[in-house]
Amino acid sequence: MKKMNSVLRRFCAVVMSASLLSGCSYLLGEKKPVVAGETISGDSKWINSDIDGAIEEDTPVNPKDDFYTAVNRDWLLKTKLSDEVQDISMFTENEKVLRDRKMDIVRDKTVTAEESDGNPAGLPVSMLQHDHDLVGTFSGLAGNWDRRNELGAEPIRPYLEAIENISSMEEMTSYLLNKDGMNFSLVYPVGIDVGTPLEDRDFNTVFIGTAESFTLKSSDEYSELSLNGHLLKQDSNQKVRYLLNRLGMDPGKIEDIIRKSYSFEIRLSDSMAGTDKQRSVKYLKKADNTFTFDELKEIEGNYPLTDILKHYGLDRSDRYTVCEPDYVKAVGRLYTEQYLPEMKAYFTVHTLNDMLPLLDREAFDKSEMMQTLFTKNSRKEDENPGTDPKSEEEKNRTAEEKETGILLDSFIGKYLAEPMDQIYIARYCSDKEKKDIRVMTEEIISHYRDMLQSETWLSEEARKKSVEKLDNISLRIVYPDTFTDYAGLAIDPDKTLIDAVAAIHEFRTSRMSLEVNAPVNRDRWDLAAMPTTIANAFYMAQNNSINIFAGIMADGFFYGDDAPYEQKLGRLGFVIGHEITHGFDTTGYRFDKDGLYNSLWSVMDTQKFQTRSNNLVKFYNAIQPFPGAVGYDGTAVQGEAIADMGGLKCMLSLAAQKPDFDYRLFFTSFAENWRHKTSYDIERRYAEDVHPLAFLRTNVTLQQFDEFNRAYDIGPGDGMYLDPQKRIMVW
Repeated sequence: MKKMNSVLRRFCAVVMSASLLSGCSYLLGEKKPVVAGETISGDSKWINSDIDGAIEEDTPVNPKDDFYTAVNRDWLLKTKLSDEVQDISMFTENEKVLRDRKMDIVRDKTVTAEESDGNPAGLPVSMLQHDHDLVGTFSGLAGNWDRRNELGAEPIRPYLEAIENISSMEEMTSYLLNKDGMNFSLVYPVGIDVGTPLEDRDFNTVFIGTAESFTLKSSDEYSELSLNGHLLKQDSNQKVRYLLNRLGMDPGKIEDIIRKSYSFEIRLSDSMAGTDKQRSVKYLKKADNTFTFDELKEIEGNYPLTDILKHYGLDRSDRYTVCEPDYVKAVGRLYTEQYLPEMKAYFTVHTLNDMLPLLDREAFDKSEMMQTLFTKNSRKEDENPGTDPKSEEEKNRTAEEKETGILLDSFIGKYLAEPMDQIYIARYCSDKEKKDIRVMTEEIISHYRDMLQSETWLSEEARKKSVEKLDNISLRIVYPDTFTDYAGLAIDPDKTLIDAVAAIHEFRTSRMSLEVNAPVNRDRWDLAAMPTTIANAFYMAQNNSINIFAGIMADGFFYGDDAPYEQKLGRLGFVIGHEITHGFDTTGYRFDKDGLYNSLWSVMDTQKFQTRSNNLVKFYNAIQPFPGAVGYDGTAVQGEAIADMGGLKCMLSLAAQKPDFDYRLFFTSFAENWRHKTSYDIERRYAEDVHPLAFLRTNVTLQQFDEFNRAYDIGPGDGMYLDPQKRIMVW
């Protein structure tokens, strides 16, 4: 119960949960000099103009040969990289505006006129003022490095002494119930969460599951360590050694704590399902075990599970879903005096892991360095390294921007995202914008429905299920309809940052009881878990939702109220269509209308989909994305490429209904979405991301459509022409 909302995330992490618009990673290949005007391969007319120096003022460009470069030429030439900033795109420019706005909020201590007058969400001034107080006080604690440096590692001492002083099981139970407020991050060996049931999905239930606080990600690792498991263990042990050494603890005692904590985890790991089991449909069905409160008492053994539920007001749930009953029983058997030393060590280790970045600058920098090393080393084994936008952002910031980023990302964004977002919504968002974008989204869904119904390669039953999923998609647009009153949370400016975070953990945990037995609402938007001040958008498979955040519209590029319809459609409209398509891409089709891991289609339908997707993979595999590249990973980018093409196809179905539609403005707006300038080294990292490189996701996507060819009179011999027989559209 580390943060009390982790069980459902761990339980439902079957595949991926979200598909973002942007990200970055790594590619191997011989590095060759960048030559201005050089095409990506001998038979191509495209230039990878994302790379700095790939085009110059006199480089000839023609929209019929290389549309991306032609449209973005002026921006690419005008935009200059520097030693400090090596990566610029629409997303980074958007992010800069967003950060400036957030820092204005941090500096403003009181409710402004913009927030009190015309506040679109109807948030009371008193509530907003309290949010300001929380953000201001917390940022004061987090940003006061002089005080934090003066305190050093001492703020953690009382929390560790509280664990060390436990001498009986009664005192351990008192610690678990946090009666003295010293259970810092609410570490529990049995996880508790409140969420949507797996089958009868009318009312929220309480989930009882394995702990989030395990050193290794899977029980399989405890019997045979992988490279990634070894790195996780090493990372945890280094943090513990570093902090306890700073507190002056004897090295022998430190190693004893590390050994005992790991021993306790090993004892529990035998009763946990491994990764393969957790990812199977059978596991999801077997894990839906319903218990009453009295029945929980029968399996809890010595462990005070029902006492903890009572303490947090979770004892009134109509039912409890116990994901792995054998695990709960195992904790109950171990909850004895015999294993008390191991339990104390377990709580010590995981408390320290959470505290490291909250101390002085030395500890914070140590935490950041260890995370960077872990991410770098773990990629050696990771089959799909995914994205690491934070590391790239850090490389591209000035010293001042880095300090701002630390305050906003590592502290406010991590612990007080919701109060920050509530102020942002009141100050910068509008009810009209939210309504207009919702109308646009509903219109897009209507046309997408026609697309699905007309797909002849799908069986009638598959089309029916796909449309049913589309009709049940949850729309989270700009900001939620309900908000959280933080009146129950107080942060004392005279205490430490550690104390402030402990208070935040307790406040969030205490609010869980409000969700018990409440009607299931898939449209519910928890800003603490999913802030709207993100310059991005994504689809979430496990609740079948598209999420269009306020942050992506911070600089007015993706959506302007007065912009021409064609521009709206080519920018934000495309983003919406892209996210919807993720519900039917290589991952999305595996989840049903309710977000359950239950494939939409029959085996035959799936085979037809995979045949079409494989054609796309082969096409991308043959691309040489820049000088020195040895090929391209079509498998990695297929999901995002499918979403790009499906999103654009849907926009063109809307365009066909509009008289005098300006196709050139539409296609230009689409190409401008992806304008991107970066260094050769960073582009090589982007080349193994799950998103196609910017110039490819523009040009390859546009090649699939007759409307594009007609708009620019493109035909055989032109660089943008693709024989209809070679097209790779899945939808």
